[in-house]
Amino acid sequence: MMDIWLKKNLDFRELKNILANCLMEAKQLVLGFEDWEFYPRGESGIFLIATSHASVHTYPEHKYITVDVYSCDPDFCAKDFEDSFLSKLPVKKSKASILTRGI
Repeated sequence: MMDIWLKKNLDFRELKNILANCLMEAKQLVLGFEDWEFYPRGESGIFLIATSHASVHTYPEHKYITVDVYSCDPDFCAKDFEDSFLSKLPVKKSKASILTRGI
């Protein structure tokens, strides 16, 4: 789970492409994507991946986004994903939490 404050807002399509590329770099098979635009501002999107899902929510009035990635893939490295994703954004500040779940 990542809370990210940006130096400047990104176009949602650009944010979606960055997230998709990072998922593919992490060898997560993307099966689909759905998004929703909120009035007057903000968008949310969710990627269905073969091992679960990844979501992004934007709050442009605060230059803030949240990203959650859930994967059952034992080879998925959340820290590597976080580092890769953040390196592609104009980050002002970020906070991340990694939860290990499952049996």
